[in-house]
Amino acid sequence: MRTRVPLARRFIAALLIALLTGCHSWQPTTVSPRAVILEEQPSSVRFTLTNGEIMTVTDPLMRNDSIVSTEAGMAAVA
Repeated sequence: MRTRVPLARRFIAALLIALLTGCHSWQPTTVSPRAVILEEQPSSVRFTLTNGEIMTVTDPLMRNDSIVSTEAGMAAVA
């Protein structure tokens, strides 16, 4: 039984390392925000506005020509 505990710990450690080192960074895109939201359905998107302000939208959806967020109660954010 002693050999199973260290083996289980090694497995758990390897699993945690694999999960924690996953893709956790913002990636710029050259396609339109509409295409990204409709095709990739990301959990959040980040925009840099023309005035330099950065806006993060959680659970973005496309409604006509606007990007809306369920977090904002379906209010148009961009």
